[in-house]
Amino acid sequence: MKRWTTSGGIAIERLNTLRCNCYVVQCAGAVYLVDTGVVMERQSIERQLKKLGISGLDGIILTHVHTDHVGNAACFQKKFNCLVYVHAHERTALRDGCCPLPRGTIPITRKIVKAAGVLGLWTCFEPCRNVMAVENGQYIGPGMRVLHTPGHTKGSTSLILNEDIALVGDAIIHRSKQVYPPFANDETQVKNSLQKLLETNCQQFLPGHGMAAGREDILGALL
Repeated sequence: MKRWTTSGGIAIERLNTLRCNCYVVQCAGAVYLVDTGVVMERQSIERQLKKLGISGLDGIILTHVHTDHVGNAACFQKKFNCLVYVHAHERTALRDGCCPLPRGTIPITRKIVKAAGVLGLWTCFEPCRNVMAVENGQYIGPGMRVLHTPGHTKGSTSLILNEDIALVGDAIIHRSKQVYPPFANDETQVKNSLQKLLETNCQQFLPGHGMAAGREDILGALL
C-alpha cells in the first residue's frame, strides 16, 4: 500500500490491487472507497481494509462505470450500508448493471475492444441500486470536490482533494512513462479534461491504472 496526505490533512491510501487502483480516502472522520476493483479481488480488498482498521465506509465514490472499477460496488454497499456516488451521466448504467466498452485510441486497443465486443466481455456487473448522482463542482466531503473529466466515458469524474492531489480514474493511465489513456470514447474530451486537470492547483494525479503522475507528465501528453 502507498499513502499520501494533502495539505488539509486528507489521507489517501492506495490498496494493493492488480486490475484497477482502489483508494481509501479519510476526511474529517469519514472514510470513502474510491473505485472497487473486480470481483476476484474482493476478499483481498476486505482484508486490506481490516488491516487499516477500517470496519465501515461512509461512501463509495466511482470515477466511472466500467467493470474493473465497479465490480464490488453493490457488494460493498450492502456490506457497509453506504451510499454510492457516481456522475449523473452514468447513474442509469450503474443501476442497470451494464456498461458499453470504450473505444481504443491506438491500433492495438481498438483490436482488443473489437474482440471483447464479439465475445461479450467486460460489460456486465452486479447492479447497484442506492446511487447518489453527482455533478461537476459538487463537494462530497470537506475539501473533496468533484471535477467532471469526460473522454474515457461520458460521466468520468476526478476527485480533487484540497486542491493538492487528484484521483483521476482513467482520465490518465500512467505506465511506461505514458499517461495518455489507451481507451476512450471521445479523444477531444480526453484532451479537454487533461487541460482541466492542469487548471487545478494539484501537483499529483493518482490514476486508476499505473503510478502517480505529475503536472509535467500531463503536459507531455498534450504536446
